[in-house]
Amino acid sequence: MIVFVVLGVALGFAIGIPLGRRIDRAHPTQRPSALAWTALALSVVAVGLLAGALLSPLALSGPAGSAINATPLSIALSMAGVTAAAWAIARGYRRWVSWTAGGIAALPTVFWIVFALGYLIDLSPAPG
Repeated sequence: MIVFVVLGVALGFAIGIPLGRRIDRAHPTQRPSALAWTALALSVVAVGLLAGALLSPLALSGPAGSAINATPLSIALSMAGVTAAAWAIARGYRRWVSWTAGGIAALPTVFWIVFALGYLIDLSPAPG
């Protein structure tokens, strides 16, 4: 799971560095930032994949392994969306697109962080 977190953050930086250089802090324009819109797209896809991963066992009949596991991609894209949105905000593009992208990406990111913490802090008693 940590591998997908690192891959997601690396993907966010790989997107943020080239697109973030286009944002001019001294002369902000009314043009939407490509970085913010990319972060929003990543965030929406990550939420969709999370919803699909959570709801697919309910929709699909058959063996439990028949559903496509979108969990790793959801983790990576949510981390990339948070990183790209933070990069856009840090570069000075503080418009609704950046804040919305960060908020939407925060939903699956917080879910996966809580899920990972629950996995690491196993409170169930050991048998025997």
